Amino acid sequence: MCGIAGIFHTSRIHDVPERLARMSDAIAHRGPDAKGEYVDSFVALAHRRLSIIDPSPSADQPMHDASGRYVILFNGELYNYRELQSQLKEYPYSTHTDTEVILAAWSKWGVGAVNRFDGIFAFALWDQVEEALWLVRDKMGVKPLYYSTSGTILSFSSEIRSLLAGGLLTGRINRQGLSTYLHYHSLGYGTSLINGVEQLEAGAWLKVTKSGSEKKIYYQLSPSAAHAYPDRGEVHRKVLDLLMHSVQKRLMSDVPLGAFLSGGIDSSAVVALMSLATDASAHTFTLSMGTEDNEDEQYAELLSANYRTNHQTIRLAEDEVLQLVRKGLDAMDSPTADGINTYILSSAVRASGFKVALSGMGADELFAGYPGFKVFDVLMKNKAVFDATYPIRKAASFCAKPFMKKENHKWIDILNMSSVHIDQFYPLFRKTTSTEHVQDWMGNEMMKIQHVDGFVNGIQDADPSCQYSLAEQYGYAQSTLLRDADQMGMAVGLEIREPYFDSALWEYLLSIPGSLKLSYPPKRLLTDALYPLLPAELITRNKRGFVLPWQKWMQGEMKSFCEKEIAEFSERNAVQGAAVLRDWNAFNRNDPSVRWIHIWQLVVLNTWLKKMQLDI
Repeated sequence: MCGIAGIFHTSRIHDVPERLARMSDAIAHRGPDAKGEYVDSFVALAHRRLSIIDPSPSADQPMHDASGRYVILFNGELYNYRELQSQLKEYPYSTHTDTEVILAAWSKWGVGAVNRFDGIFAFALWDQVEEALWLVRDKMGVKPLYYSTSGTILSFSSEIRSLLAGGLLTGRINRQGLSTYLHYHSLGYGTSLINGVEQLEAGAWLKVTKSGSEKKIYYQLSPSAAHAYPDRGEVHRKVLDLLMHSVQKRLMSDVPLGAFLSGGIDSSAVVALMSLATDASAHTFTLSMGTEDNEDEQYAELLSANYRTNHQTIRLAEDEVLQLVRKGLDAMDSPTADGINTYILSSAVRASGFKVALSGMGADELFAGYPGFKVFDVLMKNKAVFDATYPIRKAASFCAKPFMKKENHKWIDILNMSSVHIDQFYPLFRKTTSTEHVQDWMGNEMMKIQHVDGFVNGIQDADPSCQYSLAEQYGYAQSTLLRDADQMGMAVGLEIREPYFDSALWEYLLSIPGSLKLSYPPKRLLTDALYPLLPAELITRNKRGFVLPWQKWMQGEMKSFCEKEIAEFSERNAVQGAAVLRDWNAFNRNDPSVRWIHIWQLVVLNTWLKKMQLDI
């Protein structure tokens, strides 16, 4: 994993090297092992390297192909590079890295090579003959790539802070992006908080030349027609096979590799398959807060004992965690209320000497682990009745709304849907903050939200579970899970790999009937497919995630810090300060209408605005 940045220009900017240096310095944390630059008449490229495959200096970047025509910046891993290398034997390799295989593939197949790549990546490739810059992102959107255009200039980077450091942006806040953040405590698919900043879509490439630009989605997940009800045993075998293959290829590394182990089903499944895929003992990590409630720790140790992993329970005192919270806020490239958890665990794993860690995130999106799957399925099964009762529902919701708390208003919004459609239901169900709360803070114009986009066409006739899985992939997974994993892992120089975000696995799960995935307890398909690899006690335990005691901290040890940030935020010109302070006081009175997440997202936003030197 690495950090990439660059500038394409046709106006011969005189200070390009200086701008490039600032962009590179802004992402130095992503690549502590090496750095490099390439500058010519129209393009300037910078690379920061975290050495994973072929850590020798010969594999540093920017890297030229054998002919000298192409120059590449690569961030990520190409899992099938050895397979591709066997198909490209005529190329004169000088390294053992996957980056050079991309150059070899591009030299032979051009942009068509991207359809052959299996991995997690974002790369920029400069074609000196055609004078064209190509920006490419992986199929599942695991690795980020942001860009901005201004006249004849395009700048790009792995992180937004790097684009700002280049000084080619106005630095104005995007009001739609701000509204989306306040409704969801993260940014939606493809949206940014800064005007002019775009994120290249998952499975897309962008070509830029002096005459203009062209963008294409080369890969997009879509539900295939569900097969006739398949044999359940056959499905279990196929799921196990795909999961094993996904884990195996993510073990590719020339440096020490570990795994997060929370004690839940998702990470335990990854560790079990990881242990079976290699003769060496897996290295696993569990984070402990040192409290009496150590259930996660116990189940993690149970799984570790079953597979004889080299297990390390990382125990952090509360004051240590609070220090890491502050550092995590400073590390945020894009504001998110969820990312601190990932930062704390990543910091501990990296401090233990590891550069790569496997994660269990993504199983809920694949195996219908969230409550929204069941709610949407019930609505779709009763779609005719729901649609026919629209006037009655609208009247009932109008009467009920004054008596409902703000945090329950999303149910009013769902009742007000004219019809059951995933593009209406998902953004409403996923909201964590009501529109009324957001309007109180920011005024009536903060209405427009766009949490998912670009995936809904053509899926309305698919199985409801498939529709909801796609909404999760292009919604919560893209905006929160994958973004947080990248920015928080790379903030400390840790590459996080997610076996559940594998395109072949997704394609298969999108092709089977939803009745095989919807179950109680949730994710029965996953646990049945892995039987008997997981202990029965672990499978039957109640689902719970790793959640920090935010409310306790924000009303206790972190109260003065939060109070200061809230006070500053309330004084910003576009903010309805009295409403923000009223909610802060209500939170401290334990008023259930104001949850910790409502306040925390404002604290996060204010610290981010100050760090980026922006205002709203």
